[in-house]
Amino acid sequence: MKTLILISLLVVTISALPSTRNNRIWNGENATPGQAPYLIGILWYEFATTIQPLNICGGAIVNVWWTITAAHCLINNLTGIGRFEIVVGQHFVSIANRSGREQFRNIAVEFIHPNFAGGASAYDVALMRLDAPLAPFNEFVQPIALQAQSAPPLQSGTVRSFGWGSVTGGPPHVLADELQTVQLPIMSSELCREVLSTILPSNPFSSSCMCTVRFENSGNVCNADSGGPAVANLNGQNVLVGVLAWGTSCTLSGFPTVWSAIGPVRTWIDQTIQANS
Repeated sequence: MKTLILISLLVVTISALPSTRNNRIWNGENATPGQAPYLIGILWYEFATTIQPLNICGGAIVNVWWTITAAHCLINNLTGIGRFEIVVGQHFVSIANRSGREQFRNIAVEFIHPNFAGGASAYDVALMRLDAPLAPFNEFVQPIALQAQSAPPLQSGTVRSFGWGSVTGGPPHVLADELQTVQLPIMSSELCREVLSTILPSNPFSSSCMCTVRFENSGNVCNADSGGPAVANLNGQNVLVGVLAWGTSCTLSGFPTVWSAIGPVRTWIDQTIQANS
């Protein structure tokens, strides 16, 4: 497969209608309310249809003021035809199914990692400072621990991810209304680089990347899950170890999905927050 499929969909989702939503991520399962209290949704409201937003990306809560996502979720400037909003505590995207536990914030300022080159490239990570602090923290809204500074990308085990992305795995993309979750095996960096070199000879894989893989009959993250968390259980604690960057296929087994690992950018995260808080 020679064509790179970006797990972004910032353009395709704009043309999708809220009525096309379904109730399952691609081959995943429904999450339970409060299962991922650290999860954020990046909502996009088209000016022509301001009532029901589209959830175009995910991310995670770092603290009361700060959230993290993929850089490519923010660099596509759509503000001329709509507006963005951050939501936490969300389980359903549709307004009709909201629980009342949601909190909504605007983005006060964005910080794109300085080494991010755009498109499918390394260091696809960004921080967002909110216009007001998140409050209260409760069982549905909580920050998540970040992978330690300079910790290498995980090379084995599994991670769990969450999102409201495509449930169809390919065009036409149908987005989930209810939050979906999937557990993903980690692919070693060595094998991931080898596979990507076969599929994409000029692939942008680097030491800052972490890979997962879909095996036969298992699920996968897909379009509009971008920026969403890869969460590992490390010493009994849920830890954010990656944010979803790009992939080669939602549905083909053996094809890697690439994440921006948190360890290699943790120093930048801490310094950015400290300098701008």
